[in-house]
Amino acid sequence: MKCSVLYIALFISVNLLAQSPVLYFRNLTTGNGLSHNKVNCILQDQRGFLWVGTNDGLNRYDGNQFQVFRHEPSDTSTISGNIITDLLEDTKGVLWIATADGGLSRYDFKLAPEKQFHQYKHSVSDTNSIPGNIINALVEDTQGKLWLATSGNGILRFDKASEKFSEPVWRKSRTCLDLCSDAKGIIWAGGQGGGLIKIDPVSLRFEEDIRYRDVYAKLPHMTVAAVFNDNHNNIWMGSWDKVVYQISAVSQKEEVFKQSTKSFSFSSDDPLSFAEDNKKFIWIGGKYNGLHLYDPLTKQFFNYRHDAAREGTLADNQVNCVFIDRSGIVWIGTNRGISINDPTQQQFVQTFLPSSSSNQILYDFVTDEAGRLMIGCTDGW
Repeated sequence: MKCSVLYIALFISVNLLAQSPVLYFRNLTTGNGLSHNKVNCILQDQRGFLWVGTNDGLNRYDGNQFQVFRHEPSDTSTISGNIITDLLEDTKGVLWIATADGGLSRYDFKLAPEKQFHQYKHSVSDTNSIPGNIINALVEDTQGKLWLATSGNGILRFDKASEKFSEPVWRKSRTCLDLCSDAKGIIWAGGQGGGLIKIDPVSLRFEEDIRYRDVYAKLPHMTVAAVFNDNHNNIWMGSWDKVVYQISAVSQKEEVFKQSTKSFSFSSDDPLSFAEDNKKFIWIGGKYNGLHLYDPLTKQFFNYRHDAAREGTLADNQVNCVFIDRSGIVWIGTNRGISINDPTQQQFVQTFLPSSSSNQILYDFVTDEAGRLMIGCTDGW
């Protein structure tokens, strides 16, 4: 084929067949004002602010700059800890902040500045205080109560009205890593060394597989690190056995996605987070291999990783959280900052073709029966 060294811009759609959708990422780091590059959680509040939980403080992002909130040991009007693990905005617009070093914090912007943050930390002298300061995840039930996944103190329930903590469900496994609720209000909890359990927050009855009471048993998803309920009420699980699990809302059967010799299978990884976009694609953050995008129509997985030699790739290959805001922009928290993908912005792939002469003109594009791209130019195809 004879064509000059020409710049060809090809818009890439997520509906292309037999190849991965091309995703372009813009990155935000401490160089942009972020308090720390390890990002654990992201949330957009009712006012439109983006909240980012890091390993050194809570960040509020207005689209231009970050405002950082940190714990000050001598000031009880500050946030309770600096390692932010999860964020939840309740039905009243109050922000609840889980930390790994300071228990729980409440933030209410409607109050006077000195009262906006309220700390719930463990105190040896206060039997009503939170039992421990390591919280991994939060979820709100249909009654407005908070449920907390903790390390060392099981699954806690917090009554906002009485400001009291309780442990209505006691299990041998004392570490819970993630929580989610389904369309019926049932809470799904993933734990370390104890598999998965389902809790009715009204009756406080719970279901578990008794096989997982033996923490030494060789069972699938013995440790569930992430749980997620999609728009079809399917439950997705990420565990420490390098596969993805989906429990069907219709059949209640469990489907396993793992690496295989087939093209576009799941790339062997430990899933840490899930999200779903408006096209029903499932976004999965991996611990080792970056981002995994699942197309439910074709049942194909596409993998995206950091590449220092290329512009527009992920900031890092450990993806701790994936959040999709109300406008459809995808925010990805990694160990090296935030990666942002805006599907409304057309992204292009640059391709330079071999040349034998200059000043060539491109006329048309077409694919042949083998799926090869044919480019019509002055010197032919």
